[in-house]
Amino acid sequence: MRNEPVPALAARLFDEIAALSPDIRGVSRPAYSAVETAVLAHLAAAARAEGLEVWQDAALNLYAGLPGTREAAGVVLVGSHADSVPQGGNFDGLAGVIAGLCVLVRAMREGVTPPRPIHLIALRGEESPWFGLPYLGSRIVTGQMTAEDLDRPHRDDGRPLSAHLEGLGIPVAEIRAGRPMIDLSRIAGYVELHIEQGPVLIDLDAPVATVSGIRGNLRHNRILCEGVAGHSGAVPQDMRHDAVLAVAELLALMEGHALDWAGEGADLVFTCGMIGTDPARHALTRIPDEVAFSTDMRSLDESVLARFHALMEAEMAAIAARRGVRFVPDAIQRARPATCDAELVEAMKLAMLRRRIRPVTMASGAGHDAAMFAQAGVPVVMMFVRNANGSHNPDEAMAMGDFEIACETLYDLLCRDPMENAMDAAPPPAFADLAQTVRQHGGGTYAFEAAARAAREWAIDHPGHALALNLAAMAATQVARRFDDQAVTASQAAERLAEFERRLAWLDSAAAESDAGRRLQMLNDLAAQLLDVERNEG
Repeated sequence: MRNEPVPALAARLFDEIAALSPDIRGVSRPAYSAVETAVLAHLAAAARAEGLEVWQDAALNLYAGLPGTREAAGVVLVGSHADSVPQGGNFDGLAGVIAGLCVLVRAMREGVTPPRPIHLIALRGEESPWFGLPYLGSRIVTGQMTAEDLDRPHRDDGRPLSAHLEGLGIPVAEIRAGRPMIDLSRIAGYVELHIEQGPVLIDLDAPVATVSGIRGNLRHNRILCEGVAGHSGAVPQDMRHDAVLAVAELLALMEGHALDWAGEGADLVFTCGMIGTDPARHALTRIPDEVAFSTDMRSLDESVLARFHALMEAEMAAIAARRGVRFVPDAIQRARPATCDAELVEAMKLAMLRRRIRPVTMASGAGHDAAMFAQAGVPVVMMFVRNANGSHNPDEAMAMGDFEIACETLYDLLCRDPMENAMDAAPPPAFADLAQTVRQHGGGTYAFEAAARAAREWAIDHPGHALALNLAAMAATQVARRFDDQAVTASQAAERLAEFERRLAWLDSAAAESDAGRRLQMLNDLAAQLLDVERNEG
């Protein structure tokens, strides 16, 4: 199927991998399971069929690249994870892997040599339900797995992670020693596409977004509240040591604190995702003496997490004293916040602008493998794709049209020079001269159309500034459209020329900017403004 269109290849792979990993509802691809292994093998076969070079690291994460690039330096990794939560959706993780594969397939078919070598990476074990810890594959790849992590038991069979790894022939001793599975000095960046796991892009009616950062989290898998059992009818209300009501009070207080902090500008969310009494002991007529629950607090600010956790500890101590109960937390799990690389963020926004997509930038509330690469010192960036119905459930609903837009944008990011058609070091024309063209032609509709034509002609002679000149042409065309079928006074004409001159002054300032990243940001800002005008006038 080498001639199969790339979007059709993607759709087929989604369907085939869903069929490889069915559950009662949705899909289940457990970390380090035979199902996960089969999915990676299927992806490897698809990559080989397209002529790509395929390999694995010692921890059995999957890689693919254009022939001859396996040992290259300055590599950009693109991908995500292959596992899923129990009875999850088919797109969480897998969309990023298939998107990376699509980029490589297109480059292979079109004979394109990307500015930097690209390696697809399909990671194992990102989801936390299987061993109570997220990012297993990326922790191992970057050398950040601890001995304590390796002792974590599997949710079903109770065997430690180390035993599951050893069963696959993965070198646990090297992992325990903190040795990375790849040479991180050869990695120039990590790019991850992922479905959005919330409703923001649906609400904005935007197909994709650039991610500015990934919230860190501070978690307890299990906090035990110990009270005193008693008969529900025999013990007076004020003499009880009720574990359930103690936990209920704690959670209500913490929700109130989280709302207050967020209202004051702190980036913070708080969740209790698991809670329950022991089914072997609880009863309708028994005052519960024991409740286990989890907590998950997330923020882009590590200090917010530390202070909010300290507040929870203080509230637990106060409730314990007041109600005569005891809180016994397990070990804290921490994942530090990660900031996406500013230059990569601007380059991704520029790639969106090339597709005439207004760049949306947002933080990620959920955690991702990108966080582990960022903490290992690798520059990272993420792209979200619009997705209805959230994630971690069988009803994930990413439209293939949105996925195709995302893949095209990703291709522009990875396979074109980030500064191509932006602004280079060669002296540009003076953008302000276009305002003189308007004056020379009388300042009306024809005058702005003449300025737009001149800007496009200059772009042919100054390819290093083609994007900026096309933005100037776009600004002139917008003004010309406003003159159509209207009587325009001299003062209105002067106002519109002044508006055009402000746009041109911005471009002249961008051209004079010595920092390439700042130039990109300035062009992105102007393009976003012009796209807003087009959308509002359309």
